[in-house]
Amino acid sequence: MGCNASHSWYSDLQITSRSTGMYADDDSLTPSLHSGAKVARARRHFGLHKDSHILSPQGSETEVAPLKLSTRMEYSSIVQGQAQDVFGLITIEALDVAPVFSQADVHEQRQAMDVVCLLDTSGSMQGEPILQVKDAVSFIVSQADPRDRLSIVTFSDRAERKMRFRRMDQAGKESANEAMRTLNVGGGTRIAQGLKVAFQVLGQRRKKNVVTAILLLTDGQDYRLRGQRFLELKDALAGTRRSGCSLYPFGFGPQHDAALLGQIAEVAQTPFTYVASASNIREAFAGTVGGLSSVVAKDVEVRIETEAILKAVHTPFSICRPSTTVTTISIPDVFAGERRDILLEFTLPEHVDNMQCLASAKYMDLVSSCPARTQVVPMAAKLVEERLPEEPDAEVSAHRERVEVTRALEEAARQSDLGLFESAQSVLDAALRMMDRQQGKTEVSVALLQEIRNARGRMLNKSVWESGGRAEVKDAYQMHRMQRCTMSKSSHNRSSKDSKHMYVSKKQVEWIALSTPKKVLTAL
Repeated sequence: MGCNASHSWYSDLQITSRSTGMYADDDSLTPSLHSGAKVARARRHFGLHKDSHILSPQGSETEVAPLKLSTRMEYSSIVQGQAQDVFGLITIEALDVAPVFSQADVHEQRQAMDVVCLLDTSGSMQGEPILQVKDAVSFIVSQADPRDRLSIVTFSDRAERKMRFRRMDQAGKESANEAMRTLNVGGGTRIAQGLKVAFQVLGQRRKKNVVTAILLLTDGQDYRLRGQRFLELKDALAGTRRSGCSLYPFGFGPQHDAALLGQIAEVAQTPFTYVASASNIREAFAGTVGGLSSVVAKDVEVRIETEAILKAVHTPFSICRPSTTVTTISIPDVFAGERRDILLEFTLPEHVDNMQCLASAKYMDLVSSCPARTQVVPMAAKLVEERLPEEPDAEVSAHRERVEVTRALEEAARQSDLGLFESAQSVLDAALRMMDRQQGKTEVSVALLQEIRNARGRMLNKSVWESGGRAEVKDAYQMHRMQRCTMSKSSHNRSSKDSKHMYVSKKQVEWIALSTPKKVLTAL
C-alpha cells in the first residue's frame, strides 16, 4: 500500500511554498542560536547541570533526547496451540520542561512560533463574544516572545487579513492590539474563505518559524462546506498538516457546526474544543498556545517491525504499511510532558514460532534543532504450553479501555446525529457494562466512566443534543483519541473534569493560570 497521500487539485486552498504574492510581506525572523547555545538551551530546558552527560540522536554523549519510547505486552506469556488476539502498547513520552526562573529562560527554552488567529466576525459575534475574542488575542499578544510572529485574519461574508505576520516586539504588539481594537462584526459565516486566506498567508511567507499553527474560532455554520466542497477542503487540510502547520478549531456557543469542526480536527489531527461561554475563549487560546510554546519534537515517525499478523493499529495518526512486516505511524508534534500511546492488536494462529515486535522512532528534536532517533525497543511474550496465573498489564488494559470508550462515544454521537437517542443510550450502556467488568479502578477508568455518564446526559433528546450536547461529546472523544486538550475544565458546567486533567500538560496549565483574571480582595 502506498504511503504518500495525493494532493488535492483544489490548489487555491493549499499551503504552497511560494515566497511571492500579495501576502509575501512577513517580518524577518530573529537570528537562530548557534550550536553551542542550542546545547546550553537544551540543558536548561530539562533542568540538567552544565556538566551533565546527555544522549545524542546517535547515542553519543552530546545532546539531550526529549523523547523516550517504551513497549509492553498485555500478558508476558502466550499459550501455544490456539488462535488468539493479543494486545501490545507502544508509548512515546516527552520529557517535561524545567521550571522557569526568569523571562530570559522563557525566551531561550522554546522554538519561536508563527500563529494565525483566524476569527469569525459575523453578526452573531456582536457584543460580549467579540469583546472576549479581542481580550483572548490580546492575552496571547502580551505573552508572546519577541521572536514569535502573529497574523490576524477575519471572516464573515468575506475574509480579510487584518495584520501581516509581525514579530511580537513592542511595535508588533502595538500593531496587533490596534488591529483587534478596530475589529467590526457583521454579515454571514464563510469559514472556507477564512481558511483560504489563512492558508495563503502561511504559504506566501518568505521565512518560516518551525512551530506554525492556525487558531480557528467560529460560532456559526458554513453551509457551503458540504459534500464535494468538504472533500476538497479535506485534501487541503491534510496538505496543511503535512506542511508542518497545525490547525486548532474552536466552536463557540450552541449554534456552531460541531460536526464540521470535528471533521476538520480529525483531518488536522488536533483536538476540537467546545467553548460554551464567551468568558472561556481566553482560557482555550491560552491552553493551546501554551502547548505550542512547549513543542519539543516534530515529524515523529514510529516504526514497527514484526513477523506476526498485525490485525489493527489503534491510533488517530497516519498509518503506512510499506511491506508486510513494517508499519509506520506519523505523529505531527509532541508537547513537553505529553505522551502518545499506540495500541497494537495482533492475531496469532494456532502454530506460532515467536511473538516479537521491534519498535523505534525518529523525529526532529526542536530543543537541539537536530534529527534524532530512539533506540530500538523489543516487545515480546514467552510462548508457553499452559497459561500462567497473571493479571493483564495495567497500562495496556487502560488504553484498551480508552480506545473502546472513544469508539463508543463516537458511535453514540453518530446515532444521536440521526435522532436515534435510544440507540445512542444503548451504545453507552454497553460501554458502561464493559467498564464494570474490568477488575480494579484506575485513574483512567474513573475518568472514562465519568465521560460516559456525562455523554448519557447530553444524549437525552434532540433539544439537549443540539444545545451543546453534540459539541461537548465531540470535544470529549476527539480529546481521548488525540490524547490532547486545550482546557482544564469542562466548558459545559465549568467543573474540573478528570479526563481533561489526564491530557493537559504542565506548560498548558501555566498558561491557563496566567490567563485567569485575578480576583482583587478589598478590605471591608
